Amino acid sequence: KTDPRLNQHKLISMLFEAVTLCAAALGLSFYFKFWQGGVCKSEKRLDGKRIIVTGTTSGIGYETALDLAKRGATVIMACRNEKLALECRSRMLECSPEVKPQQLVVKTLDLASFQSIRAFCDAIKAEYDAIDALVCNAGISSVNERDAKTRDGLPMVMGTNHVGHFLLVKLLLPLVLRGKSASNKGRVIVVSSKMHYFALFNPKNMFKGLLGTEYSNSKLANVAFCRELAKRNRTEPLITASLHPGLIATGITRFDTINRTLVHHIVYPFTKSAFAGSQTTLHCLLDDDIVSGAYYSDCALTKESSSVTEHFCSTLWDETDKLL
Repeated sequence: KTDPRLNQHKLISMLFEAVTLCAAALGLSFYFKFWQGGVCKSEKRLDGKRIIVTGTTSGIGYETALDLAKRGATVIMACRNEKLALECRSRMLECSPEVKPQQLVVKTLDLASFQSIRAFCDAIKAEYDAIDALVCNAGISSVNERDAKTRDGLPMVMGTNHVGHFLLVKLLLPLVLRGKSASNKGRVIVVSSKMHYFALFNPKNMFKGLLGTEYSNSKLANVAFCRELAKRNRTEPLITASLHPGLIATGITRFDTINRTLVHHIVYPFTKSAFAGSQTTLHCLLDDDIVSGAYYSDCALTKESSSVTEHFCSTLWDETDKLL
């Protein structure tokens, strides 16, 4: 006959293990939900400043645009879906009475189309004589079709995330530099990702990634672009920076249906909120000590991938320029 005390001891042991596991799970959840990384500490006002932010209809783009508007800036919301952008604009105005309607300007921009980018830039130049900052935030992480192309025949992920923003910056840089001085520099901030550490470029074609590396490659291109932009404009009143915003909860929906379910259950507890994810973007825009051309994460200067060499940055720039 089994000793009842052994059964009781076993039950207590099982309960203890269950409680321990639950406590560990709750602890991890608390840690990752409430420890959200670096915070932008700047209280700087931006009254009278004009700032373009691409991709403001969700996530960190939305939070970035809202924060800048609250600081007094006029924010040009450059989005592919104009209807959705207008809905987001209305939501911003409803939740933030201090923001005036004229501070939020919606403009249509499809980064997967050179024609759309040029039309957007022409409209900006016709309406504004200068721009104080440009935030290249919009991007895609995957596409449903492996061989999806932009309107101009480029691989969709690289064409949107890197080449589209490259052309945008090239066309608007004169406005960003106009009227600036050593004490008041224009800024170009590009949202990259830690995924750039896993990039693996195709030596025969820099714009066609090897299987599964398309997103990582585009994010490495973002970092390299900022480094080269700073180098080629080192005598100009310009600050550039690329950054890792963190793993953002809203970004999960960009995965395909099967992976979205898997990623949601495994990764979601470890994600940042969109507000927390916007903090490094804001830090790079507002901090007075940003190192031009550098890479940031959690509002701190961070070492980028060793792939970001002088030769790679220069070659990528020249090859991208040939596509335009």
